Amino acid sequence: MRDALRISADHGSMTISQPWLRWQNFWPPEPAIVKSPRSPPGAPYDTDMLNSPRFALGVQDAAFLQIEHLSILAASRGPGNIPFVARALGCRLSPDIRQVTLFFSASDAGEMLAHIAANHMIAAVFALPSTHQALQLKGWDARVEPLLKNDLHLVNSYRKAFVGHLEKLGFSSALVETLLACEASDLAAVTFTPSSAFSQTPGPKAGHAIGGTA
Repeated sequence: MRDALRISADHGSMTISQPWLRWQNFWPPEPAIVKSPRSPPGAPYDTDMLNSPRFALGVQDAAFLQIEHLSILAASRGPGNIPFVARALGCRLSPDIRQVTLFFSASDAGEMLAHIAANHMIAAVFALPSTHQALQLKGWDARVEPLLKNDLHLVNSYRKAFVGHLEKLGFSSALVETLLACEASDLAAVTFTPSSAFSQTPGPKAGHAIGGTA
């Protein structure tokens, strides 16, 4: 796979070009979700959670996510807590930032998408290449969904913005366009509700929880 990374069970760590991404921080174990009797069979979350206070990002962090040329890497986990990572090709945000949809090449991200379908877990890191400012979102209800009418336009717009941003940093536009290449028929969309967030900007606050309930 061009940009997806599989971490085998005998590896203690992984090497990625971005200094802010380390797998032990990217996907630590989550507590098990204990479902109430009211939860429907097979539901990826406890329906009683819908009545609990909802997670919300601060104003500045929410504004950061709306920068169009962020680098976006996402992961789910397989058996043994092994992460499967893929590069997103853009995103769609609900107006209140409580629903995040990421776009992927289905052929490149196939293993990750299969694990999302099985366990609904996702973590995604959004980083600004020019400064390495970054944050991570996690969700417990991720699901693969059909594309909406405007999603192809969002992917194309993201590709243009990301290529332009990295070109200013000295990267070849042809290289970045290859990194983001994907046929329209190969696009897949994953939607999730952020349940927690963490700073991933290099420095003393990297890994600190951000956001709260609203």
